[in-house]
Amino acid sequence: FPSHDNTSSYVTTGLNATITPSSTSSKVLILVNLNCAGNSSSDGGKTTIYRGDVSTGTNLASTDDWFQYYLINTSIYYMNQNMSYLDSPSTTSATTYTVAFKRMLGTVEVLGGMNSIVLMEVGA
Repeated sequence: FPSHDNTSSYVTTGLNATITPSSTSSKVLILVNLNCAGNSSSDGGKTTIYRGDVSTGTNLASTDDWFQYYLINTSIYYMNQNMSYLDSPSTTSATTYTVAFKRMLGTVEVLGGMNSIVLMEVGA
């Protein structure tokens, strides 16, 4: 899993999934569980969800830029991130969602283990 020490851009966590909606009016519920870590008690980062890939897709967090911010402020240097979003892709084409993160303080990384992304079509 990736480590990140660059503040300039999001990088993929390697966690993604694809869904093909049956109707253009369908919505997609995205549920994410991600284990993030830092190297010290002052490390922190942002996690978000893209429709598409990180380089050319759309950050679904919009103007806020992120869904979850975490700051490692204890002697345990990991944080469990849970994100959810109800998207309206307006398509019946295969649509991929990618989980991404970026460093805000120190060095951050994504740990292995119980990381997951679940996509559910919700009829309109």
